[in-house]
Amino acid sequence: MARITWTDQPKRNVPAGEAAEVAAHIGQRLNTARQKLQVSMRAVAAGTGLSNAFICQIENGQSIPPAYTLLRLARFFDVDTDYFFSGLTYTQRLAQSE
Repeated sequence: MARITWTDQPKRNVPAGEAAEVAAHIGQRLNTARQKLQVSMRAVAAGTGLSNAFICQIENGQSIPPAYTLLRLARFFDVDTDYFFSGLTYTQRLAQSE
């Protein structure tokens, strides 16, 4: 796993390779859901019980959230956890299969 150094923060692990692609995709899906609801990162943090900093890390592709975190985010946005991987809601997946 690649490491990146921030000038004002200690070293932390940042996803590399395929993991970085997954992290970026999940972050993009989180940003899209947040923009559609027109809510701030702080509102997402407050509604999920997660820290604002962690929401920011996920959205910026710096962290891959564990399953339970994805579940909390999915409940907040009223989507399936699969939304963060496919970008489709359950209703959209059903419509595509018909």
